[in-house]
Order: sequence, then structure tokens, then C-alpha cells
Amino acid sequence: MEQTEVDAAFQTIVRRPELHSADVDADLEVLRHDIRRIASALFCGVGIDPSIVDFAKRRTALHWGLDEEVVDQMISARLLSKAARLMADLQWLGAKDPHRADLGAAA
Repeated sequence: MEQTEVDAAFQTIVRRPELHSADVDADLEVLRHDIRRIASALFCGVGIDPSIVDFAKRRTALHWGLDEEVVDQMISARLLSKAARLMADLQWLGAKDPHRADLGAAA
């Protein structure tokens, strides 16, 4: 590695209060995984206490050094994506099986 790359990697690691790896792509994938877990819990859970959701958002924002609003937007985008995929699946099932045509109609 070039010395400038080594210096940049070192700065990436030590610039935050908590140590993170220098591999930004790996960090982003872990962040995406955290967001997916929260969104999946919200999508599949029934009657989740809002204080638990607030806590998860706050901890995720604190851990990743992000604004809580940004984390909320990321979770919302993931929920919309999940809902869109489910609607597409239900419409596909309705098209494949006329007896299930009403599955996609609720949206």
C-alpha cells in the first residue's frame, strides 16, 4: 500500500470515538444489516411498543454517528421497499391463481 492510503485508513479508524474498521464498504453493509433488522421487526411485528422502536433508532444513530432522523428515513425506506415487494408478490400470485385474485386488491 502507498503511505497515503495507510495514513487515510489510519485516520478513518481513529477519527471517531469508537473504533471502526477502515473498510467503509464493510461498515456500510453492517449498517444496512442493522437497518434491515429493525425494519423487519417493524414489518412483521404486531403491537411493538413505540418506545422500543425509538430506542432502536436512537442506539443505531448513536452507534453509527448518524442523525436520528437519517436512521428513521433509512428504516422508512426499507419498510416501503418491503411493502412494495410484498405487493408485487401478491399481485403475481393473484395472476397465477385466479382463486387468489383478491390477494393484491387490498393495496
